[in-house]
Amino acid sequence: MNKQEFDLNEKARQKINEQYEYADERVSGSEGRIRPKKAAAPAKRPAEVNETAPPVSHDKPAVNRTDGIKRAEKRPAVSEPPHREPPHREPEPEAHIPPPKEKEPKPKPKPKPQPVKKVRKPNLKREQARRKFWRIYRRFAVVIILLGTIYFFLNVGFLYYRGQLWFNEPRKRDYPVRGAIVTSSLGEMDWAEFQYQMITFAYVRATRGTKFIDEQYSVNRPGVDDSRLWAGFYHEFDFSEDGTEQAEHYINTVGDLYGELRPAVKLTLYGAYKLRMRSAEKVREQLNQYLDRIKQEYGRRAVIMCDSDCYEKYIKPYFSDQTLWLIDHFNEPDENTDWALWEYNPRVRSLGYSNSKEYYSVVVYRHGKDITNFRKNFEIGYE
Repeated sequence: MNKQEFDLNEKARQKINEQYEYADERVSGSEGRIRPKKAAAPAKRPAEVNETAPPVSHDKPAVNRTDGIKRAEKRPAVSEPPHREPPHREPEPEAHIPPPKEKEPKPKPKPKPQPVKKVRKPNLKREQARRKFWRIYRRFAVVIILLGTIYFFLNVGFLYYRGQLWFNEPRKRDYPVRGAIVTSSLGEMDWAEFQYQMITFAYVRATRGTKFIDEQYSVNRPGVDDSRLWAGFYHEFDFSEDGTEQAEHYINTVGDLYGELRPAVKLTLYGAYKLRMRSAEKVREQLNQYLDRIKQEYGRRAVIMCDSDCYEKYIKPYFSDQTLWLIDHFNEPDENTDWALWEYNPRVRSLGYSNSKEYYSVVVYRHGKDITNFRKNFEIGYE
């Protein structure tokens, strides 16, 4: 082996050793320390040149790497150098932690400026159409409301006219004694049917003034006497006639009233008297004459039947001690008034008479009074 070959082999061997040392460092690094490099083997002196050897080629010889690796494996183990302590390092001083600063109040956020709305130019045609629509809508709503109101009142008036709707209908349990007023306008009476129309008594018109006699009186008198109803007969007072003459006319027409109800006299405004009422003194004089003659004949006072106008002007100041029959179609008479009968509804229709389209009036006796009390106060000859 010449010197050049020796140098080349030595370089290859050193390179292989460096590779092994690098692998050992990586392994020892996982254990936390680095293994020291092994000392290089002393170089051998080259042998003497053999002159008989073949001539050396100047080309670069091929390096057999496996040969170097085998040689490295056969290399004797190198003893590790003694463990060296790492250099002493002074501990770093603790970092100074400043005390926490007080939190400053956050400033209130400034209000965001509102975006400026763009002013649109008015659309004249659209505005006019909108106004026209609402004008028509309001008119239509007003018309509908007016028509509905008119329809409502027409129905109320129709029901009131037919007697199906009334505003002051007294309860049956409060006013158990009820009666009807019968005139010739009802036509021929069927008393067998009429007596079962939830009534207890009936007052039949007999006379008016000094000459008039009800057309159906002669038929109604025996008919009502044969029925189960308590019957009475009344006279319509004429403001222009003498009171005594009217009483004589009534007595001559009716005759004996034993077992019947007390006679009644009706004072209501009619004709021209609705516009101009007679003086109170004149009416008082004539009515006193009538009442005195009736009491003289039958021994009982007549019942005074009157509306609110006649009561306020003629009856209340002079005849408040008489038995009163008040006519009020909308309100119950005052409790402080000593009334006995109350006519509350003039538009009642039922079975029992021929003119079925006609109406008659309904009367109730004093609140809470029964038929026994009624007979005691109204029946002539009651014992």
